[in-house]
Amino acid sequence: MSRRIGIGLIGAGFLAETRMRCYAQLPGLEVAIPAVAASSARSAQAFARKHGLARGYGDYRELLADPTIDIVDLCIPNHLH
Repeated sequence: MSRRIGIGLIGAGFLAETRMRCYAQLPGLEVAIPAVAASSARSAQAFARKHGLARGYGDYRELLADPTIDIVDLCIPNHLH
């Protein structure tokens, strides 16, 4: 039996690209990544289009309010955590 989990990415750069590949390989979980947030709506929407995500937000608070998100992955530089 698999468990479905919704992951939201904050950041749309190198680490987010890496995490997209990693989440696709998790055993025992059905991972959905419905949304990404980035420093600009333009970069978030470009990342979302590239990866087939439903939404790209220009403000992380919109992602945090998204009811489809169970977990947030900070794909941003450490000093911004």
